[in-house]
Amino acid sequence: MVYVAICDSNMSELRQLKLAVQGIMDKLLIPYNIEEYDSGEKLVRASRIFDLVFLDIRIDGENGIEIGRLIYEKNSYTKIIFQSSFKWYCQEALNRSHAFAFLEKPIQTDLLEEQIKESIASEDKIQRLHIEFKNVKYISGEIEVKKELLVLPVEEIVYFQYIKTQKKIEIVTNNQKYIYSETMKELEERMKPLGFETNCRGFLINVGKVSKITRYRIQMDNGEELPLSQKRVVGFKERVNEFIYNSC
Repeated sequence: MVYVAICDSNMSELRQLKLAVQGIMDKLLIPYNIEEYDSGEKLVRASRIFDLVFLDIRIDGENGIEIGRLIYEKNSYTKIIFQSSFKWYCQEALNRSHAFAFLEKPIQTDLLEEQIKESIASEDKIQRLHIEFKNVKYISGEIEVKKELLVLPVEEIVYFQYIKTQKKIEIVTNNQKYIYSETMKELEERMKPLGFETNCRGFLINVGKVSKITRYRIQMDNGEELPLSQKRVVGFKERVNEFIYNSC
């Protein structure tokens, strides 16, 4: 899931940009969630960590460039794309807030699509995104912890495993295991665009975490060894090779 924020005090322009971003995301088959903000203060206070932020440089009574700097300090992985009718702000915006790009209003759809592709379309950048899981349980020390909403960086997830006896899915990271409810079909639909592939029934692997493949066994970079079904060998190896190629 790509979390997007659009911040503009001009609601008409905000809605136009939102429609354009939605069209591009749908075209690229990238799952997304878009939140609207009419002030920079509300955006900075938001609890959500965004992957991509579209930020107007001139927001009523606020300095968009300063807002961008605060967003960058909050999470340096967030890609900030400024938009403004005043192109002389471009260099200051890029330098002071570590902005990813600058688009001049009125925004051209082809340039917008180009910047979206640049910011989130490659596999290694997708690995920096975050994904949500609801009603999650895990063990901390000897205590069972329950969270209504767990947000994990995609890059931290090693693999998912369906636990048949519990009818639950286990999320395995390098440091923790989590249990929650979702169907494997729904999970595959969410995670395959983000660099995950099915190695055998009941497993979904982060291909960026694969260390080695030996016949019908997969060595993960956390040291675990997972099965690879014979009928999936060719397709799985192709997906891993595709990931390596796109990461170069």
